[in-house]
Amino acid sequence: MDKTGTLAEGTPRVTDICPLTGDLNETELLTLTAAAEHPSEHPLARAVVDAARTCGLSLATAEGFTSAPGVGVIATVDGRKVEVGAPARLLGDSLDAHSARAATVAAGMWPPVWRRTDGPPC
Repeated sequence: MDKTGTLAEGTPRVTDICPLTGDLNETELLTLTAAAEHPSEHPLARAVVDAARTCGLSLATAEGFTSAPGVGVIATVDGRKVEVGAPARLLGDSLDAHSARAATVAAGMWPPVWRRTDGPPC
């Protein structure tokens, strides 16, 4: 049971992959995100990596990995800067434009995890 009294399984898992822009498809998004998250020990990071492995994806090595507790991770994957973490930090002013999609994901009782690469936030 969690602190609200809700019965929970206790094992996070990826249920949806929702690219917000057309620059990456679902497989590319999962591949980059899992590679960036691979060095992390966070349960949500492990869920992303497990999802990629379940899909049979091979992951590049993340370079320059840094983690900020409660905020997210930053790494370079195949020469691309990848940030994964809290929506407000990654999306900033464009968070409102994506809040409806985040609300839809969160309505399923799963916290959304966002990913950004170089260029405009996704």
